[in-house]
Parts: sequence; C-alpha cells; structure tokens
Amino acid sequence: MRRDDNFIERLTPQFLLEFSNYAPIGKIKPVFLRCIENTYYNLGIEKALWLYNRIQKSLNSNGRTIFLDN
Repeated sequence: MRRDDNFIERLTPQFLLEFSNYAPIGKIKPVFLRCIENTYYNLGIEKALWLYNRIQKSLNSNGRTIFLDN
C-alpha cells in the first residue's frame, strides 16, 4: 500500500472542522478516513462517528490499529 501524504488536503473543510472535534484526523489511515468522510456526507456525523468507532474496535480486536504507524 502506498503512502498518501496529501490525503488531508483533499478532505473537505466542513468534514475536517466537525470530525476533528471527535478524532485525531491527522493520525487516521487514509483509507479509513475516506470511508468515514463518505459516511459523514451521506448519513451525517452520528453515523460517521459510529463507523469510526466500529472500525477501531474491529481492528483492535485483531491486534491492528486505525491509526498511522509513527
């Protein structure tokens, strides 16, 4: 998987502003952040937060993380 260093620049300001109140956007892997952003625009912030938490729980149960490696 290639690293996408500019993925945050392509997110919409409205999503960045609202979702950054709940999660560390700069630390989330781009593939998951794009899914969460699409959910945000299609279903709203509550479903986007639900998806974020669901992805995080699922990955954590398998010993993985939603966050970028440092």
